[in-house]
Amino acid sequence: MRLGFRTAGFAAWPIERTLRALKELGYDGVEVCLEIHELCPGTVTPERLSGVGRALAGSGLELASVSYHADGEDLTTRVPNTIRAVEMTCELGCGILIVNAERADADRRAEQWRALVGRFRRICERAEECQVWVAVEPEPLLLVHGMDDWARLRDEVASDRLAINLDIGHCEITDDVPAAIRRFASHIVHVHFEDIRGKVHQHLVPGEGDMDLSAVVRALREVDYDGYLTIDLFHIADDPLGYAQRCLEPMRRLMAVYGPVAPERRGEMRNG
Repeated sequence: MRLGFRTAGFAAWPIERTLRALKELGYDGVEVCLEIHELCPGTVTPERLSGVGRALAGSGLELASVSYHADGEDLTTRVPNTIRAVEMTCELGCGILIVNAERADADRRAEQWRALVGRFRRICERAEECQVWVAVEPEPLLLVHGMDDWARLRDEVASDRLAINLDIGHCEITDDVPAAIRRFASHIVHVHFEDIRGKVHQHLVPGEGDMDLSAVVRALREVDYDGYLTIDLFHIADDPLGYAQRCLEPMRRLMAVYGPVAPERRGEMRNG
C-alpha cells in the first residue's frame, strides 16, 4: 500500500508548489481534484491540462487518482463534464476517476435513482473506451449512500468499469468497514483514508478520532489491496502542509505493521 494526499486542501496553492511540497514530505502519490487549479472539465484548456501533466511528470509523485466531485452542479452539465473528466483522466495517464452522486431527496428518490443509472451508463460507456475505472464513492446522505447502494448501482449499470472508491470514514457511518472491505475487495480500486469520531461526518487526521484504523488496514492487507491510501481531510486551507505533515507518522506506523502485498498478488483485483 502506498500513501497519497488529495490536492483539494491545497486549492489556494499553485499545483506545482503542491506537488513539490508533498514529495518533499515523503508522500508516494497524489490525487488531482478537477474542481480546482483551473481544471474544471467544462472550461479547462488543452494548454492547462498539458501543463499539469508536465508538472506531474517532473514531480516524482505517482498520479494515484483523479477526482471530480461535481457537488451542486446542474445535472444538464454534470454528465458531459464527467465524461470529459474520464477523458482527462486518461490523458493524464491515470486509470482511476473518483466520482460521487448527488444528494438524495426523500420525495424524489426513485426518480433520482432512475436518472442516476442512466447517467452512469453513459459515463461508463466512455470509461470502457478509455480504459478508466469510474470509482464511485459512497457518501452519507447522497443517492449512493452506502455499500448496498453501490452494489445496486453496479447491477443496474452493468459495466465492468464501475468500481469503488472506499472512503473509510463514510463507510464507518453507513456500514462495517472491515466487513465491507472483505465483501467488496475485488471492486475497490482506491481508498480515501481519514479518521472520524462518534460517526460524525467530519474528516480528522488519522489517530484523532475513534475509528479502529488498525482493523481497517488489517482487512485491506488480508484481501491483498495494493493500491493507495489517500488522505482526505476537510477544511484545511489555513494550513494544508501542516495537516499533510501531521498525517505522515500515524499512517507510516499503520502501514508498516502489515507490510507490502506479495508481488505475485499485485494488480490481481483490478485485472480480474
